Amino acid sequence: RLVTFVIPHSSFDIFFSLPYHACVIDPKIRERLDSYLTSQGLRRTKQREVIIEAAFATTEHFTAEELLEMARKLDRTVSRATVYRTLTLLVE
Repeated sequence: RLVTFVIPHSSFDIFFSLPYHACVIDPKIRERLDSYLTSQGLRRTKQREVIIEAAFATTEHFTAEELLEMARKLDRTVSRATVYRTLTLLVE
C-alpha cells in the first residue's frame, strides 16, 4: 500500500507516494499503551488507534501535521485536535 502526499506549489501541485508499512506494534508497547489509557480513564477510540497505527508504521521522523496526513490516509475523520492529544499521550 502507498501513501500519497501532495505538496502545493504556486503554479502546480507535486504528488509523490511513499510505501506505507503495515503497522505491527510490539506487544509490550501495545500493553503499556492500553494500560496507560485504562489508568487515565480513556477509551481506545478508532481515531486514536488510527493515529497510533500511522505513527508506528513509519521509521521516519514526522511532525504533527505529517502524522495528521498519514492518519487521514487511513481514516478521513481523524481530527487535528485528536492527533495532538494522542501525541501528548504517547509522550507521557
